[in-house]
Parts: sequence; structure tokens; C-alpha cells
Amino acid sequence: MSIFFKTKHYLRYKFLAKDEYSLHSPFMFDFFTKGLKKSCKNKDICFEARFESLISKSKAKRKFLFKAFEYLKAQGFEIIYVGNESFSQERIADLRLCKENTAIFIEEIYKERENLELWKGIQADEGFKLCCDFFDFGVIFFTSKPLKKQNYILRKK
Repeated sequence: MSIFFKTKHYLRYKFLAKDEYSLHSPFMFDFFTKGLKKSCKNKDICFEARFESLISKSKAKRKFLFKAFEYLKAQGFEIIYVGNESFSQERIADLRLCKENTAIFIEEIYKERENLELWKGIQADEGFKLCCDFFDFGVIFFTSKPLKKQNYILRKK
């Protein structure tokens, strides 16, 4: 990974990232305000065993994922976490088969050029209706709500 590559894309992300005031979708507004902006103490963070070994040890990333997972579970979503080592074209083909009310978290979408190309392919694919870029994570939502194709670049709170 080139430091220039990641820095360039981080600066682009910071320039384009929006907050809750730019969200017009009620689903995304609620996810952002009621899920990600919710406060939580570091001692509260505990993941299911299937996620614990996959998730980074970074406190900021763990806190972000904990808040997102808790909100989505309360809304009846199934959560799939794709670590950097399993992010591939074949894995994306499997993700197209997900059922309604599923949230897929993809780690390190800007880690390497190949990851970014895969993420751009996901965003362009009409099968993935709602994609969110949080720089460290990409999130894809399969929801039963009728949504038009939307791609967001959002700030982490």
C-alpha cells in the first residue's frame, strides 16, 4: 500500500463526506442519528464470537462498529462482516445473494487499489441499492424499503 494512495483518497473522503444534515432518506437519517451518534462507553463494547476475531483492535473502529451493529440488530437486520482478507470478486458474487434486511460491512475499502476498484464496482452495481462509504468501512444495505440506488460518503461520528 502506498502512503500517497491512501492519503490522496483520505483527503478526497474528508472533502466529500457528509453528515446527517445532508441525508434525505429517513432510513439513513435514523441510522446515522439514532445509531452512529449514540454514545457508548468503551467498557460496553462486546461483539458476538463470530465477529470478535475479525474486528480490528482499534478503539475507534470497534466503537463505530458496535454502535452500528447494535442499532441494526434492534431494527431486525442480519449483519455480515467481510474482513480485508476475504474481500474479493468471488465474495462480492456471494453477497448478491443476500436476503432482505441484511447489512454488510466491508473492512478497509481504501487499503489497496484492488479493494477500491472492487468497492467502486459495488457502488456501480444496480443490485446493491444502498452503499455507504465511511472510509474505514463500506456498508451495503439490503432493505425491504423501496429505495432508489444511492451511494453515500459519510463522516464517522
